[in-house]
Amino acid sequence: SELTNWARAICVLNQTAPGEFELLLAKRGKRAAATNPNGTPTTVLKLQHHQDYVFWNHLDHEEESASDNSERKRKPKEIQVTLSKPDQIAVSNLHAFLSDCPVEGEGLRECVRRLSNFAASSLKIDASEGTIRTAIACCIANEKLSKKDGKYFKGTNA
Repeated sequence: SELTNWARAICVLNQTAPGEFELLLAKRGKRAAATNPNGTPTTVLKLQHHQDYVFWNHLDHEEESASDNSERKRKPKEIQVTLSKPDQIAVSNLHAFLSDCPVEGEGLRECVRRLSNFAASSLKIDASEGTIRTAIACCIANEKLSKKDGKYFKGTNA
C-alpha cells in the first residue's frame, strides 16, 4: 500500500491514435470533477492537441447507443482562446524585434520603446507602457528575452 498511497493523485496519458490521447484519472479521479463535452462526469478524457496554441482540446465523446454500434468519427471541440495583450505580444513571432536587440544589451526604456513600436507596426497591437512592460516580463519568462544587471538581451529561445 505504501507504493500506491504515496501519490496524492495519479493520471495516465496514453496515445490512442495518431494525434489522439486518453487521459485516465486513475487515482482520485472523481475528485477532479472532470466532465465530457456533453457535461457527464468521467474519469477518462479523450483529448487532442489544439492546432494553434499549446492547449488540449476535448474530443467529442458520444456514448454509443445499444442500437447503433457503428464507429463514429470524433471531432475536436473548439476552445475559444482569448489572450491578454501582453500574452499576445509575448507569443507572437518577435524575430524582427529580437534580431535588433543590441549585443551589449539595452535599458528598460529603450526595450519598451522598441517593443511598443514593433507591436504597433508589425503586430497591429496598440498597447500602453504598462502592457508593454508586462509583455517584456512574459518574454523573459518564455526566455525570448533575458535580463542581466538591468540590461535586456536576446534570450535563449529567441
